[in-house]
Amino acid sequence: MRKIICFHNPDEKNGYLSNWYLSPFEAGGKRFSSMEQYMMYEKACVFRDMEIAEQIMATDQVGKIKSLGRMARNYEESVWNGIRQLRVYEGLLAKFLFLFRLSVGSCPAASRFRHPVSHKMLPGPRPHSK
Repeated sequence: MRKIICFHNPDEKNGYLSNWYLSPFEAGGKRFSSMEQYMMYEKACVFRDMEIAEQIMATDQVGKIKSLGRMARNYEESVWNGIRQLRVYEGLLAKFLFLFRLSVGSCPAASRFRHPVSHKMLPGPRPHSK
């Protein structure tokens, strides 16, 4: 039987898995304060609303980030529905790989960003196919 891990709010048990949990990471040469910031930034960029994208990057207040993401101009639900899962997967992978590297690296600040995430949860190298 599999164990189900429940989470919702960032301040609850397993809250570190919430998109609203403040957990700095880098992806695509940018530093994000949370997964929510990453997702809403990606959303604004997909719809070429760089003004909103800049505003999203200028704050780490997740409620404000969510509101800004909803303001993205040129938004088309069918387009976002078609790509958001991939964008979220890419962001989560970047977040947890970044945190994993911090936790095993020689960075003195690593202990501030440690999460109860096992390295066994992270994907390993894929076998090369011929």
